[in-house]
Formats: sequence, C-alpha cells, structure tokens
Amino acid sequence: MKVIIMQDKLKQLNRFMSLFTGLNRAYGVFLKDDRIKTILKPVSIELYQNHLDGKQGLGIVPINDENVCMFGAIDIDDLHIDTNEIFKKIISFEAPLILCKSKSKGVHCYMFSQGIKAKKLRSVLSRWAARLGYGNSEIFPKQDILTHDQVGNWINLPYFNGFNDPQRAMIGLNNTLLDFDTFLTAAERIRDYKEEKQQESMIIDNELDKDMPPCLSHYATNGIIVGERNEILYNFGVYFKKSDPNGWEERLYKFNYGATKPLSNMEMQKLVKSLNRKEYHYKCHSSPIEAYCDKILCQTLKHGVISSSNYGEILIGGLTKIMTDPPKWVLEMNGIELEATTEELMSYPRMRMLCMEKIDFIAPPMNIEAWLRILQEKMASKRIISAPEDASQYGAIKQSFIEFLQMADRARGREDIMRGLPVRTFKEKDQIIMFRSHDLLNFLKRKKVTLNLTSNNLWSLLRNCGCDHYKAKISNTTIQVWYIKDLEDMSIGKLEPLEEGVDI
Repeated sequence: MKVIIMQDKLKQLNRFMSLFTGLNRAYGVFLKDDRIKTILKPVSIELYQNHLDGKQGLGIVPINDENVCMFGAIDIDDLHIDTNEIFKKIISFEAPLILCKSKSKGVHCYMFSQGIKAKKLRSVLSRWAARLGYGNSEIFPKQDILTHDQVGNWINLPYFNGFNDPQRAMIGLNNTLLDFDTFLTAAERIRDYKEEKQQESMIIDNELDKDMPPCLSHYATNGIIVGERNEILYNFGVYFKKSDPNGWEERLYKFNYGATKPLSNMEMQKLVKSLNRKEYHYKCHSSPIEAYCDKILCQTLKHGVISSSNYGEILIGGLTKIMTDPPKWVLEMNGIELEATTEELMSYPRMRMLCMEKIDFIAPPMNIEAWLRILQEKMASKRIISAPEDASQYGAIKQSFIEFLQMADRARGREDIMRGLPVRTFKEKDQIIMFRSHDLLNFLKRKKVTLNLTSNNLWSLLRNCGCDHYKAKISNTTIQVWYIKDLEDMSIGKLEPLEEGVDI
C-alpha cells in the first residue's frame, strides 16, 4: 500500500512540475520571517517536492529564456474580493482560467498552455482581467522579453503542502476548496486545449466600434449603474470626441438617453462643458472605469489611451532591489526591465529619459508626488536579489588592494617602501608584506575605487582585511607601516570610524 501511495505522489509531482515549468536558472522562496528571496540557481525537483510537502514555498518565473510561457496568472490582490462572483464569471465567460487562493489572501487566476510567447500571453490575460472586472491587476509574466542577464518576476505557486493539507488551493462554486488531483486534472485540460480554442473563448464582441477602449465596450454591452453614470459618460464623451469630432455631442446625448436612467439635461450640459475644455483625457485610473481597463489592448486601438495626448500610457510593473553596494534597482516599465541607481529611481524625469534611451518610448509627464506614491507602493512588494561580494564597491576595493600588494614583486629591498611600493620582509619569524597607508590610498584613487576613503575609515578597512601596523626602521629612519601575513584570508567588512588616538 505504501509503495502505491508513493507512486501516486510521484505522478502528481511530475504533473505539477510540467504545469509550472518556467525559467530554470532562478527561483523564489519565502523565508521563515515571511521575507522573500530570489535564488540564482537552477530549479530542481527537490524544490517542487519541498513545496508540496509544506517545507518551503516555491516561486517560479513563468517566462523562460526563449520568452515562452507554459503558464501565466492574473494576480488579484483584493482582501475583500468576492471569489464566488469571480468563479461564476469564469464559468459564464468560458474562460480558460483556474481560480486559486493566494498567499496574500487575494486570488490568482492561472492559465496554462503547451507553450505561448510571453507577449501574447500577457495580452490575453490582460483582456481576461478586464472582463472579470479587475483590469488593474498584475499580470504574470511581467515581461514580454527576458534577456540573458535578467531574472524576471516569480509568482508563488499554489498547493503549498498539497500532499497533506493544501494551502492556496483551487476555488470552486460557493468558495469550495478543491483537492490537489482535481486541480491537476482541470489545469491539464486547459493546457491541452488548442491555442485557437483558447483565443476564441476570449474574444470580446463589440457592436459599436472595434477601436472603442475595452472598458467602454464593457459598459456599452452591460449597461451603466446609476451611481457611476457621470464618470463613465465623461469617458464616453472623450471617446466620441476622438472618433467623431464634429458629431460627438449628439452621439453623447443619444447614448445617455439610451441608458436605463439617463442624466438630466442640466447634468449633461455640465458634462459637455467640461469636455469642451482644451485638455481632456480618459480617466483610466479612476473608479469604476479602471476595473475594466485593459491597457495593453487599449494602447493598440485607434481611439485608445495612447492617442489621448502626445504621450503613451506608461505601464509600471514590479520593482527589484539588487543588493550590490550601493544597491541597484530594476523597474519594469511597459514590459521592459530598466536598471537604475537610487538617485535615478527617485527622479521621474531621469526615468523618463531611461524610457526613451532603452525602449524608445516617451512617457507622459508626472509630478513628483504622484511618482513617489507609485514608488512607495512598489517598495512594499519589491523583490530582493542578493549579489556576490565582487559586485559591490567594497569587493572592488578588496580586488584593488590585492593588486596593490602584488606590486611587492617589483621591490628590490626594504628601502623601496619609500618609493611607494609594498615590500616583502620578515617580522620576527613571519613573512609579511608591509606598506604605507597613504601609498595604498593613492593607488586606490588611481583605480577610482576609493568610495571617498579617508584616513578615518581606511584604518577600519585595513583591520577588517587582517592587517596590523607597527614602526619599522628603514635606512636609519623609523616610519609607521602596515603589514599583512596572509592574502587568502582577507575579507572586507563594514567600515568603522578611526579609533581615537590611532595614527596611521
């Protein structure tokens, strides 16, 4: 009996791995204190096993090095979400999606395939998010294209502890949580659909105009709730002005009269007056219109958001902090990852320049308060990637210090220390390399890796590298020198201020 159970678990493990195959050279984990970490190592079968055994949660990057995805997801991060309503919409729309609980107490809507380009999958999932009424949700994969030096964004997998007491399980009718095997069967059914079938099921009919933004298409088909009339009719007014500059007022009035409870003439006059101003744009980020927003599709439409001004709509995705010293930041903008310094990230004008330089895109203007609000939101959900020691400026100092000590091979005798060279000699019975601190500092300055080193923190650096100092007699002159015994044991730690009374 035990053998049969083990064989069943192995089959389930293999099925789970085939569904959630992604980038193989990196993955994400949750640490004990709920911090997240990206590991730059190959994904192994043991990682999936630990996830299903409930030992450590696993995150997979959906996009692989060929920019192809076997799965993707809509991440709806709403604590007050009505999961039963979403489930009914998925069934009603015949959407190729599976609804699962997420770690953040929201939901993930997963889609599976036998291999689809990331850009196309993002477009499909973006349209489904808009149809479900969560158009402002994050879409995984977050990148259209992944270069060899990029990692992408990982998503936490469902069915943590799936072999025992599943967490983040599949949701059915009336919020029923479904078992692991039911999930695997449903996911495989979606994966094995022909791609054309999946595309057919997500086509949105639009009798008015194929270039109407998806959010307005939703309201044109499903009607407008009384409390939402002013905001939605304003956006229809923007659309009519773009599509019919001469007859837009008549079309807007006609559309209003066709509503179940139209606005009064006085209200319509105020609305038309506001639309007659020089500046008028879609209110994409206001409620309730943003819930049905499909930015990716909208930007391709003749009367979509991209033509609302001289600029395109900027889509800001996930933020990653790379723990170099100083840290580097990677921000996803319009599906492309842009690397920035802290100073650049804090400056929206500089990020606009990076957009133009890296992705040939002119981002719209934004005031500093709005940009900082966005950054604050992205900081709360940022990924952290550790970096090797040699990627930091301290690592560069260490390497330069080693190069400086190797110059001892040029010295002919102890007197050469006065020429600025390190010198091999003996201190008691130990072979050492001795040098003067200001010679090292000048060498580091020439290498341009000083990190603004002064005598105050250079002392701390040398101590952390295993160095010590003493007074040596050179050509009848006593001087203060530093020395080191073993290069291999050098390690640079945090610089501390100079201790009082220490002369270097």
